[in-house]
Order: sequence, then C-alpha cells, then structure tokens
Amino acid sequence: MSTNSVDAINALNHFSAESDKGIITVTIDQSSRKMNVIGDGFTDNFAVMTDSFINDASAKGLILTSGKKTFVVGADIDQLANIKTAEQAFELVED
Repeated sequence: MSTNSVDAINALNHFSAESDKGIITVTIDQSSRKMNVIGDGFTDNFAVMTDSFINDASAKGLILTSGKKTFVVGADIDQLANIKTAEQAFELVED
C-alpha cells in the first residue's frame, strides 16, 4: 500500500515535509525550543515519518534538515529533572 508521505509527515508535531520529483525533504523544528531535542514524542514521530517515507511508492530519496542552526542536539535533559524513582528512570530509557 502506497501512502502520501508528505501529508502524513506534515500532520506530525515538529516535522514538515515537501516533495520535489520524488525527493522528500523533511525539516525538524521544535518551534517552542531553542534547539531540537530527542524527548517526549520525538522518537514516535520520527518512526511515523520514516514509515511514511518507506511506504510511499513515489518517494525516491529522503533529506533530513533542521529549522535550527543545529540539527538535533541529543536527549532532552529537562526530562531528567522529573525523575523521582528508579522505575521512572527505566521507563524513560525504555521509551
């Protein structure tokens, strides 16, 4: 089954996409933050973005870019402040 990856990606938070001759350009931009970080929802949305591209028969290539000066700086260290128990730490790591 082929899907329109651009529409699917544009429906995701912090991701936007456009297509030019089958080349899908995806821009990551967490507009409420100074930098893009891997945190709540990012990996899920990234997986949906990837699956949408893979299942789009018209897609020939994928370019990932950032709306920031940096691409993605890494994990959201602000999440660490919310960890109160070992169980919460394990849940964060397993996600």
